[in-house]
Amino acid sequence: TPNDVAKTMANWFCKLKGTNICDVGCGTGRLILSYLDLIGYKEARQIIIDGKLYIYDLDETALNICKISIALKFGWDIVDKINAICCDFLDNNIILPSDCKVISNPPYFKIQEFNKNWKITPVLLDSREFYSAFMEKVFLQSESAVIITPYSFISGKKFYSLRKTMCEIGNGFDQQFLLRAHAAADQNELRVEDVHHACKALCD
Repeated sequence: TPNDVAKTMANWFCKLKGTNICDVGCGTGRLILSYLDLIGYKEARQIIIDGKLYIYDLDETALNICKISIALKFGWDIVDKINAICCDFLDNNIILPSDCKVISNPPYFKIQEFNKNWKITPVLLDSREFYSAFMEKVFLQSESAVIITPYSFISGKKFYSLRKTMCEIGNGFDQQFLLRAHAAADQNELRVEDVHHACKALCD
């Protein structure tokens, strides 16, 4: 995730509801580190000490790099308090903690075959995209979320089930569109207000 995008997402993330902090698909930690840096050393350490920091990734090496990077900044003495979960996030056994908020840059790969341990939903069947499946699970299990995604889910026919689910839940939808609008506005392609209004029209 580019630094400027990570900082923008961290700023939005600060404003969201949720006492447990989760980075789903954390990779080496750019997003979660941007957030922890933003809230400051003291508050970040307290979140970790209280056992309220959760990082998830399928790549064990990337997950360990993320965990070590956090420990280097906020203290080796609390490294064991970091909840580092190496997993297939779509597995039914993986459940986000209660009262959590999620920051995420999910994987952008097409699904070739379904795992027997996944919950097979219309979103999964229609889109066959990992990122949309991650989005659905995050929205269903979290209080709020900031997720960076491709533009395709906004209008693509195969993402109709995802858009419908997002409107029904009403969780994280504005954050998605505003983040993409911010990036587009920097390129003089679109005004933030235009996308915000389009989002509202779709939700309503």
